[in-house]
Amino acid sequence: MKKVKIIIAWMLVSVILQCAGLFFLDKFYFKDNTDVEMEQVSIEKVEEKPEVHVSIPEDAKDVKVSYDGRYVTYKDGYDMNMYDTTTGESKTFDDVEDRQILKLTWLADRDKLLTLERDGYQIALYNYDPEKGTNEKMVDICQYSSQYKTFDIKVSTITGVTYVRVDNMVYRVDINQSQAVSVPIVVRNLGSLALMPTKDRLVYMAKNGQIVHVTQPKERIAIPAGGDPKILGVDSEGVAYIGEGNGVTVSKIIKKDLDDPNIKSSTIKLTEPVKSNEIFIGENGEIFVNYESKHLVKELKSGQETKYEGKFISIYNKGVATLVDNKYYKTKFGK
Repeated sequence: MKKVKIIIAWMLVSVILQCAGLFFLDKFYFKDNTDVEMEQVSIEKVEEKPEVHVSIPEDAKDVKVSYDGRYVTYKDGYDMNMYDTTTGESKTFDDVEDRQILKLTWLADRDKLLTLERDGYQIALYNYDPEKGTNEKMVDICQYSSQYKTFDIKVSTITGVTYVRVDNMVYRVDINQSQAVSVPIVVRNLGSLALMPTKDRLVYMAKNGQIVHVTQPKERIAIPAGGDPKILGVDSEGVAYIGEGNGVTVSKIIKKDLDDPNIKSSTIKLTEPVKSNEIFIGENGEIFVNYESKHLVKELKSGQETKYEGKFISIYNKGVATLVDNKYYKTKFGK
């Protein structure tokens, strides 16, 4: 019995010592670690830089805007002028005095520009970076001739492939190639052309043709369109958008799945005819239509309308670019 009392006494002593130890740790040892002062930190909202309303000459040709609307370009003869609308600064090319700019195209997802230029006896493709102010030659395309009148550049930043049109000829440029490769075209009079954004496939039609031709592999897809249909664009799902009209304006848009031609095409009728260069196809199948008479851009997929002032230039990733009294303005979608 005495031994039991001794054991119980030592157990009580042990419990008392443990409690005393925990009390000490809580009140003194851990005090600096547990008493934390909370301070409210104010995070400022990042605002977009307001654009400078740069002046564009009334007789400026081929006015275009970059992906996010930051840069605006226009041609003066064979020369190109560019402005950074966040600063109002004029941007210039490096060593471009002896070359003629035949065609320029902004990339669809970044502020970079491809230019097709006459470089001596050659036509060459250049890559211009306005942020760095560099203009690097990518590759020679073909020999220059004063007989050439039609030039175009189609590029996919996803596949890294660019197609260049010179009159009735088309050349393919791969980022891994050191020279342009001629692409066989199976029509005599080349009309409109486009690229599949996610596949290395060129899409084109003959003038006044009703057949869509696709490369790699070669395919011929009939389109139920009259007049002089034009390819307006191809979205990331491989759906082509064909404008049907009278050769001057488009009154209907035909949607055709190029990946599965057996799927029946569908038709969208516009509320009024517009020029083909006033219709813009987005990567996700958006259809932006500029109704110039109403000063209105409508996205047909969502029904969203954007009113604007002045003269329409183009759309950018967040809205509409215009000229108001020859000054550059941007209006966000839905305003």
